[in-house]
Amino acid sequence: MDLKSVLLDDVLYEYIDDGTLLYSKRVDERVEYIVAQVTSITAGIGLDTEGLFIDRLALYQAMLRYSRDVWSFKRAHHCSGLLQMAQLQRVLHEGSYRVMTKEPHINKQLAFMVYWLSIMRPFRLDYKKLPNGTAPEMINITLVFNEIMTITLIQGIIHQCQYVLKIKEKDSFFRDLSFRRINRSSLEFFFEFHMVKQNDKG
Repeated sequence: MDLKSVLLDDVLYEYIDDGTLLYSKRVDERVEYIVAQVTSITAGIGLDTEGLFIDRLALYQAMLRYSRDVWSFKRAHHCSGLLQMAQLQRVLHEGSYRVMTKEPHINKQLAFMVYWLSIMRPFRLDYKKLPNGTAPEMINITLVFNEIMTITLIQGIIHQCQYVLKIKEKDSFFRDLSFRRINRSSLEFFFEFHMVKQNDKG
């Protein structure tokens, strides 16, 4: 498993070569993969994981809603040649069709995932459980902890795709994600503007 496939692939269905869709049996495995990643990141930046809370249901709902938005068109196209109309009707009923292509650009995938993780907010850190003497700047992290974890995960995917994410005002960006109303289109534009190839000096 890798971070890109765990977060960005369709969480609900597996695509079979004969044109059928099967419900994925790896949902729990993918959720636990993200839980392990966030726990490791939290410890890696010097925070005590005792106060870490990851809402697995909220995380799954974020992945589910992302998949509905991004992969509805591909689902319908994949099984549209079947005589199994019941499956096609179910897929059509489930879909949101916000992305009308079978192969969405990576910017769009990232934007939709960040949007739903920001809405569902599955990652929390309780400042009351931080050890006495914790530096104030570390305590402030708890206010935007979900957004920090979200972007850190996304940066891992971006690096996997041979890009880097250049953000000059990270604190401001995290606050915007946490406290301002965001939409998918603005996030897509953000990634288009701030993602550059790893060998690009600009």
